[in-house]
Amino acid sequence: MALQLVLGSMFSIQFLLTKISFGFIPMAICAYLFGSWVTANISGLSYLLGMLLFPKFAFFLGFAVTAWLSGFVFGYFLHRKLNLWRITAATAIVTFILNLFLNSLWLHMMYTTSWPALFAQRVPQEIVTLIIYVAVLWVLNRKYFTDRLASLAQVQI
Repeated sequence: MALQLVLGSMFSIQFLLTKISFGFIPMAICAYLFGSWVTANISGLSYLLGMLLFPKFAFFLGFAVTAWLSGFVFGYFLHRKLNLWRITAATAIVTFILNLFLNSLWLHMMYTTSWPALFAQRVPQEIVTLIIYVAVLWVLNRKYFTDRLASLAQVQI
């Protein structure tokens, strides 16, 4: 959770309407090791703690819901089963459905920004995010997940 806080809050690029963060890496590791429910709860708590410790904009509960759902989706697709299809499916759902649609809805509700303008601005950023997430997770899968993490975490839940 601490690593997700640091990477998601301190080492992220925040624009007014978009954010590029590396907090997905600890979330993906947690998803691989512990599954959907644990990852969802840790992701939601990490978001709430991040907003308390490093607030960058006004708190809105919808973003906590998105964080929880993102953890759930990653946990559902990545728990002990990593391949390119699962990584791409999880990332596509999180990026396009949760980040693009839900977060755009939350921003529209918060700032009463025009929906078409907001959506058009966020689409290119989410396409780039999808590519970065899939590439990073695939490299981590090839280098670390399958060998090192599986042998380190013989955790029974």
